[in-house]
Amino acid sequence: MARHLAPAAGLIGGVLLAGALFSFIVGVLILPLTFFGLVVLIGIVGFTPFVTAFVYLRTGIRALKSQQRNALFESRFLLASVTALLSVVMPALVGDQISATSPKSIDEIVYGNPQEAQLAVDRLKWLPVSSTSMSHLVDAYSNETRTERKNVLKRYYKEITGEDIEDNFSND
Repeated sequence: MARHLAPAAGLIGGVLLAGALFSFIVGVLILPLTFFGLVVLIGIVGFTPFVTAFVYLRTGIRALKSQQRNALFESRFLLASVTALLSVVMPALVGDQISATSPKSIDEIVYGNPQEAQLAVDRLKWLPVSSTSMSHLVDAYSNETRTERKNVLKRYYKEITGEDIEDNFSND
């Protein structure tokens, strides 16, 4: 491991070991499909997660072994474990927060005042918004009778998705 990364080798090793575990789990989960796919020869690609897990594991172990003898040396395995846990938990927490934010922001657009609605639109521009979340806005648009409010909802939809809200009605 590079000399400038050696002090943080425990942190790096923890993330790599978490990646090894995740890759191994994915490999086990797709193993039945892999065996089925071997009949058509494309199934060999299904073993890629196991190769990835091996590479991550080997590199993670090397990173832990290369930890400099500093204040963190004695606790490198604890540090690696905490880092591995954080590398799994943090994305889950972020995803959960996004899932909670999207419907709330859509409600602010539909039912809130113009200032709240614009803040919600600005917030949603940066988030991956599912079509299920946006369906509430599409429903509000289709049920709206006032032309001015309909145009505002149409503009908000365009700002968030980059698409025209009318495209949702073209198949009907």
